[in-house]
Amino acid sequence: DIIHADLTIEFKWHSGDDPFCSSYSIGEGDDMKTSFLHDTKGGTDTAGQITAYIAAQLGAQFCTCAYSVLIVKSIARLIRWDRMGTVVSEPIAYNQELVLVEFFRRY
Repeated sequence: DIIHADLTIEFKWHSGDDPFCSSYSIGEGDDMKTSFLHDTKGGTDTAGQITAYIAAQLGAQFCTCAYSVLIVKSIARLIRWDRMGTVVSEPIAYNQELVLVEFFRRY
């Protein structure tokens, strides 16, 4: 039941399902923008899936923000969501770094 959810964790086994990537430029001149979203079907589907989970959680609870963890193969990303936007961490090699362990310890 989403009303009792505190943290969502989503696992994906294929790197093509990662909605995030290193930032890259789109366009030229004054129209140039920077994006960090993968423009793939799998990435777009995953982004929609995790966004739907958080939208349901924020809609059902009286909280100002929510956190989620996205694990794709051997990397993890911490994501903080609120009603103004989203903050996504750099990729964390969770089997080599203790950042994910430290996040759960402090959470």
